[in-house]
Amino acid sequence: MANGSACNADDDGCTMNDACLDGACMPGAAPDCTSETDQCNLGICDSLGADNYECVKDPAPFESESCSDENVCTRDDVCTGGVCTGEQPDCSDGVDCTNDSCNPETGDCQNVANHAFCEDGESCTNDTCDTVEGCLRSVQEDWADCSEAAPGACFSGVCEALGENDRCTDAVVVSVDENVTGSLDGFHGFMSVPENCGDNTEVGGADAFYSLAVSEPGTYRIELSAGANEDLGLALLASCGETDTCLDYADRANAGETERLEAELEDDIVLQVLLLHRTGKDAATFSLLVTRVNDTDGDTDDEGDIDLDGDDDFDKDGDTDDEGDVDPEGDDDFDEDGDEGDIDLGGDPDGVIDGDEDGEVDDVIDGDEDGDADLMNNGDEDWNANGDEDRIDDNGNGSHSGSGCGCRTTKPTGALAMLLLSLLGVFLRRKAF
Repeated sequence: MANGSACNADDDGCTMNDACLDGACMPGAAPDCTSETDQCNLGICDSLGADNYECVKDPAPFESESCSDENVCTRDDVCTGGVCTGEQPDCSDGVDCTNDSCNPETGDCQNVANHAFCEDGESCTNDTCDTVEGCLRSVQEDWADCSEAAPGACFSGVCEALGENDRCTDAVVVSVDENVTGSLDGFHGFMSVPENCGDNTEVGGADAFYSLAVSEPGTYRIELSAGANEDLGLALLASCGETDTCLDYADRANAGETERLEAELEDDIVLQVLLLHRTGKDAATFSLLVTRVNDTDGDTDDEGDIDLDGDDDFDKDGDTDDEGDVDPEGDDDFDEDGDEGDIDLGGDPDGVIDGDEDGEVDDVIDGDEDGDADLMNNGDEDWNANGDEDRIDDNGNGSHSGSGCGCRTTKPTGALAMLLLSLLGVFLRRKAF
């Protein structure tokens, strides 16, 4: 064949362009496989038949030779199986919840906390990883919301179900004359009695809350009846969550008895039912009743009084005693003249009807100051009717006879009659009231 004619000299795909030369078939040149050459490999041709090949890496020439993988975290890099590798630093810190590695930018070890390693699945715990201490666990504060119960709150790291009105902010609305029954079963101690309610250091049990909408200002009575052997307290609060909102507090009754409060109300209030002297959750039962006090005088006592003047007593005179007096002039006695309990009708501080100050129950009508029960009609200081100072006469000349003989004659029956009439009038007036 002519020189240069194509031929197959060796059935090797890695010889290219085999050609005839002077009657012989000569192998051609090998292909260029330098594209596969790197610091740990030599690029060579691999025959795939007479006419095909591929370039491959041959690590053998560079095995164990020094190299650089351009990773600052590796040391003593060498070629191993065509790959440049070095020794990784030991970055382990001995803490189970950290991700330990070398920073490829600085070559330094880094230990990053992974909080997921510490999570216990409880919503009332705070689970964190500390790069020195490892997993740390703390509990959520009491009354923090939790997801295991609805509604629920955390207590000592455990999620517990809440009563409907366990929180003050979840108070149940009550109406006047509505008898509400309840139980503290499963309830918790949301808040202590505010300090301005007084010394209530023994209060530490469960509590429940109710709200009263005051539609009409007035006097209201709140009664809390405890179940058998239960000791309950009752607080009236202006609002929730403050320390100085207590309007009143009752803890006077014995266990199993009824606590009562009366209050003049203009605005809405919160009623706090507390289990006394015990802590934790308890199953105390109770009933709660709010009524409007329908009195006749507008006062704030609870004695069933019927006075009409608005004071705290049972009288009609506007004074502050509770003696049931019936005098109509407004003083502190039982008379009509402002003195201290006499029965006179003259407005003076004695028991007479003549306006004098001698204190004698005389029957005079003349304004003198003697106590002789005279019956004169002229206002002088004697017993006559003619203006002189002798005994009573009916003829104006100092004697008792019509002829002025001077004979003395008194009329005790008339004086006694007037005294009796006076006493009878007072008695009838007192009966009327």
